[in-house]
Amino acid sequence: MKRNTSSSVIRWGEDREFANHGSRRYRGIGLQADARAASAIHIAWSDGPKWEINREFVAEVRKLADNHRPIVLICRSGQRSIAAGVELEKAGFTDVYNVLEGFEGPLDDTHHRGTVGGWRKEGLPWEQT
Repeated sequence: MKRNTSSSVIRWGEDREFANHGSRRYRGIGLQADARAASAIHIAWSDGPKWEINREFVAEVRKLADNHRPIVLICRSGQRSIAAGVELEKAGFTDVYNVLEGFEGPLDDTHHRGTVGGWRKEGLPWEQT
């Protein structure tokens, strides 16, 4: 990702997660959400309480990136972003990546996140804004 500075990080968790945690800047990895900052773009794929799929997800991504621009998807655990990536690939996006453990990683034995894996646990660069 450092080599391709045209990559976009799409943080697509539910709207409630975005409101509670704010946006995150993935510093030091050369990712750009726009020309001004290396920030994640929030586009909801599904949202509670019924986890309805955002039927405009692909169209919203397409407004920001063409089919050949690298897209990096990240959600809380890395599971929901898999489905979003599949839909982008079906729509013709050719360079789609998923952060496998997401930002907070899987649940541990006591049902907490952030202790087993994930972007934050691995010490990758970020800051909460």
